[in-house]
Amino acid sequence: MKKICVIFSFLLAFMAFQASEISASVTPSGGTAVSSSNAPNTKPEYAFDGVFKNSSDDNAPFWQSAPNKSTKGNAYIGYDFGAGKEITVSKITLQQHPTVGFSVSSVVVQKLINGQWEDVNTYDVKMYDTTIINLPQPITAQGWRLMANSNVSYEWAVIEVDFGIQDNTTPIEPEEPTQPVQPSGERAILVVTMTTGLEREYDLPMSDVNVFLNWYDSRDAGVGPAKFAINKYSNNKGPFNKRTDYVIFDKILTFEVSEYTMH
Repeated sequence: MKKICVIFSFLLAFMAFQASEISASVTPSGGTAVSSSNAPNTKPEYAFDGVFKNSSDDNAPFWQSAPNKSTKGNAYIGYDFGAGKEITVSKITLQQHPTVGFSVSSVVVQKLINGQWEDVNTYDVKMYDTTIINLPQPITAQGWRLMANSNVSYEWAVIEVDFGIQDNTTPIEPEEPTQPVQPSGERAILVVTMTTGLEREYDLPMSDVNVFLNWYDSRDAGVGPAKFAINKYSNNKGPFNKRTDYVIFDKILTFEVSEYTMH
């Protein structure tokens, strides 16, 4: 167990945060669900019906790839909105089947442009659980799909996919520029010391720190992605919309959290 110096008690539950994110699901329509191939009695449409599995719904339908076939680079699930119907996506929520042996550890996000599927990026995803994939920027395309980037023991099973859809048929009026909002409320200084001795310091909202701590505890138990993304917020030097630091679990020696209140 790595040494952890924490100068506060947890105030928020990550599962409540995750559930609030899932509740915003939007069901796609007017197009066609696409998949590599299907196990008997499953359809790709099941992954886009807006129904996430939770404690009160143990019978949520799911899509499953065909049995006895390699999944890595072959099994995929996605949605084609149709020619001339381009959709802007900034994040994708993926809920994999909770049964051991039916989840992949990473996926390749692909977009459909001019009849060709193009890679956007590769993302680590939680096995047997729900992952929110944040794209580097909002991207517009006719179709979207997730390609399995690792093999599974059985077939790849997906409960639900939500694209966080923005429909481009209605122009979005540009927002008036506003003055930057000063940070307020419960905050903390997170100092992460790497195994090399390098220290990284972040001034973050407590909600961000709690997500980091939950990720660390889960990864320490052998669950979840190996890296964690930290938003640098006002420490954004240069002509960038956003800057993100990625810390690797195995490279963390210790970390310290100093909580304070900003008025």
